[in-house]
Amino acid sequence: MTTNNIPPRWYMIARDGIAMLCASEQDALAEVAKADQAWPNNAPHVAVQLAPMQSVLPADAEEAARYRWLRSRDVGTIKNGGVFAGLTPDNVVLNGTDLDEAIDAAMEMHHD
Repeated sequence: MTTNNIPPRWYMIARDGIAMLCASEQDALAEVAKADQAWPNNAPHVAVQLAPMQSVLPADAEEAARYRWLRSRDVGTIKNGGVFAGLTPDNVVLNGTDLDEAIDAAMEMHHD
């Protein structure tokens, strides 16, 4: 049996692992709110989307690998030449958590 044609699905999951299939993300979030009220001992309930691993797009994995490589670049790369991520007008090379934080801040600033 192949899992290539199984679409991602939304679920509401209780702290004890009980899962309920939902029609959509909005449905799962609504069920979370209802379940937290109805069964507080099993809270927190969460909305999750589950998908077979084979359905992860290869392009997503490739982008993730590129980012991990860029994130791990040495800050000396600017002197040695090569590919790096930097922040202007400060003219500094960013890597690791500094790069993550700069990207998060820029994304937040440009969030529509």
